Amino acid sequence: MAAKVPPLAMLRLGPALEVVGLAGIGLVASPDSSWWPVSLVLFLYGIGVGFATVQVINVVLNDVPEHSSGQASGVQSAFRQLGSAMGIALLTTVFFTTLGTKLHGRLADAGLSAAQSDKLTSVVTDSAGAAIGPLADHPQTAPVAEAARAAMTDGVVLGGYIAAAFVALGFPGLPSTPIRSADDSADPAPVEAEPARP
Repeated sequence: MAAKVPPLAMLRLGPALEVVGLAGIGLVASPDSSWWPVSLVLFLYGIGVGFATVQVINVVLNDVPEHSSGQASGVQSAFRQLGSAMGIALLTTVFFTTLGTKLHGRLADAGLSAAQSDKLTSVVTDSAGAAIGPLADHPQTAPVAEAARAAMTDGVVLGGYIAAAFVALGFPGLPSTPIRSADDSADPAPVEAEPARP
């Protein structure tokens, strides 16, 4: 496919599929969602990541002189890793903040005291949701598990929309001119003049 589709078209298609996949997570996620719609939007997101990642290095090195290509590649790799780490940190913070806030609010609305709400919220957030299963197994804490599932869904939905917005913000930075291929960027070989015939 890379031999038939121009690199710029692939670069534009990749983030577009990422936005669709990330926003789709926000649209289809719910406490009772089945696995297949979530798998579908994650499948689209994965394809988008593949398209975009393959062409990133071509975009970065497009206008870089050949003698500086190693340095430019290293800078690009460092910034990509930095952006990935910062994005994960941001989305993780958003998810757990939303989970804790929403769950605490739901438990307070259900009539639990502030101390009980704080304790149960801490149990769920500290376990990253692993405590929801044991809570659901007991009739006394089953409503807490339902509230926790709803709060986790709220965190996933908000994180999906935020991630989609950040990817969409990158569209204005995409190049508008075609990316040179390796053959186009190579300097043409000098043509030797034929010796004059007598």
